[in-house]
Formats: sequence, C-alpha cells, structure tokens
Amino acid sequence: MAPTPATIGANNDAIDDDPAVPDEPIKSTAWCFWAPFAREAESELEQLKPRKAMANLNWISLLADMLAGTRVFWLAPGLFVAAQLAAFAWTGGEESFFGMVTGGVVESLSLDTGAIMRWHMFSASAMWALGAVQFLARRWRQGAWAPLHRGLGRLFLGLWFAVAGPSAFYLSLYSGTGPSNAQVAMTAFSVVSMETTVLAFYYFWKGWRVAVRRRLGAETWRLHKKAMGAGLVFTMTILFQRFCQLILIACRKAVVVLAEAGPGSWTRVRWVAEALASGPLDHNVNLALSTCWFGAALLLLLDGPRSRFFVLALELDPKTAEELFGDEGPGAWELGLWRGRLLLYLAMRGYVTKCWTIDPNPKQMGLF
Repeated sequence: MAPTPATIGANNDAIDDDPAVPDEPIKSTAWCFWAPFAREAESELEQLKPRKAMANLNWISLLADMLAGTRVFWLAPGLFVAAQLAAFAWTGGEESFFGMVTGGVVESLSLDTGAIMRWHMFSASAMWALGAVQFLARRWRQGAWAPLHRGLGRLFLGLWFAVAGPSAFYLSLYSGTGPSNAQVAMTAFSVVSMETTVLAFYYFWKGWRVAVRRRLGAETWRLHKKAMGAGLVFTMTILFQRFCQLILIACRKAVVVLAEAGPGSWTRVRWVAEALASGPLDHNVNLALSTCWFGAALLLLLDGPRSRFFVLALELDPKTAEELFGDEGPGAWELGLWRGRLLLYLAMRGYVTKCWTIDPNPKQMGLF
C-alpha cells in the first residue's frame, strides 16, 4: 500500500520520539562545505610523526636558533638599517636608500606613502634592535633581569602591532606601479608582501599568548622562542629580497650605461637596452621579481600556518601545536579565511587600484 500523508506523519513522529534516534542539529551549507577540510586538518596533527626525510623542513626553527645564538646573523639587518639611515641623513631626510638608487621610483619617500614610509622605517629599525637584544641577551631572560626582558618584549610587540606592522601592510597594499604602469607585477608584489606581513602578525600574536598562558612548563619558553623567531623571520624576508633587488638594479644600470657608451651605430643595441630597462629590468618589475620568486610559494600553502609545512618547519608535535594554535585543529571559519586569503588580497588590491586602472601611489615630487 502506498504511504499516505497520515502514515508519513506518524512515522516521522515515531522517529522523533524514539530515544534511540537522537536529533541531529541541522548544519549550515557553509559548514557542510568546510567540514571535510576541517576534519582533515584536525587529523593531520594527530597523525604527525617525525620523519627523517622531512628533517630539512625545520628551517624556521633553525633560523630561530640562529637569531638567539649567532651575532653574525644580525649583521644583515644591522647593515640594512645603517644604509637606510645613512641615505636618510645624506638627503636631509628626503629619501630612503632604495629611493636613491632607483631615482625615486621604488620605496621612495617622495611618493604619496612617504609619510607612512618614514614611520615604518624608524619603527621597524627600532623593533629589530629590540629583537636583537631579546634574542642575544640570554641572561636577561631569567632571574632579576626577567622583568626587563618582559618589558622590552612588550615594547617590541607594541611597536609591531601599533606602527611597524600596520604600516607594512599599508605600504604593501598601496605599492605603486611606477612609470611603466606595472599593474600585474606590482599586484603580485602586493599580495606576497601582505602575506608575509599577515604571517608575522599571526606568529607574534601566538608567541605572546604562549608566554602569557605558560601551560607547558619549560617547554613554554622554547615554543615562545620559535613563534617569536618565526614572526621575526617573516619581517626579515625583506633582507633577502633587497639583496636580490640590488643585483637586478645593478644589472639594469650596467645595460643602460653600456648602451649609452657605445658608438652611434649601436641603434639596435640601444633599442634592446631601452626595452630591457622599461620591461624585465624596470624598477617596479625588479621589485616584484625579487619578492615573488621565493615568496609566492607561501600562497601555495592553503592552510597558512596550519599547513604541514609550517608545522614541520617549527618542529611542532601534537602537544606543542595545540598550545601554539590554541586548539587541536582549525575550525571551519579559520580554514575558510586562510584558504580564501588570496582572493581577499586580490580584492583589496583591485579596490585601491580601481580595478587595476590607476597607480595607487603616484609620485608627488622628485629629487632626481
């Protein structure tokens, strides 16, 4: 006999009243979409086991150890800061080092973002100086010196969260396209720069929480050092990028000088030199290439800090991973934000460039 509406209702009532069949909450479509990914990420930490083949991935942990125990490592940020301050003094406070060597095209204080750039330059320099003290002055971490270590740590984080970090994100978002209107290249630069800034924010915040909660005893401070070291590493990616950029700037200068020094019959050589100088070796393209060739890989890690790569890079076991991240596994919203961050970066860049039609950081005045 075919079921009637009455029998269907009766059957449903019987199921609802049966204590052996508990009611299940209705889940939203968003949760149904993200649930498989959340379960996968939750089980990832549980299944995590040290593997010799992956031992070379613990580079963040190794860099954190270098920050804490190798004074030579701090020469790189020291030289970079010295070059910036020397250029600032040489030009009477009107230009940065890379603004000088690019003729005011890239990272220049003469652009619309010049005021923000000044704040960032000095706050980041002070933050790195404090970071050097925090990592190298080991005796200040314990005993009578511990309050000083904590105070300097709060000042370090205050500089980042109040000035250096927000200004870094702003400068990344509003990076100019230059005379050649390099929209594609500078969008790539903007996205990668925003990514490294967000990761620095994330690890500094998590490192601070680990130190405040102190749930792992002595292991707390090792985990705190790793998290703070990871944040510093992401702020220092600019050092490697600037070195690569300086090489490209030198190549561009060599091409231009050789073409200009040649005889008048070198018309084709000059044409090629001009094409290179305004194309692949353009200052803004150089900036993007020197940033994206290594930084773009970060965007391939869909789960951000929750990805296996970062877990291995920090040498986290399930216990320390739970303490650092604050839970056993990421929720649906957290995974959704990490996996959708590229679209968010692109949307923000599209907004400030009015759908990639304008330079968001035009030059207002020039020194050269």
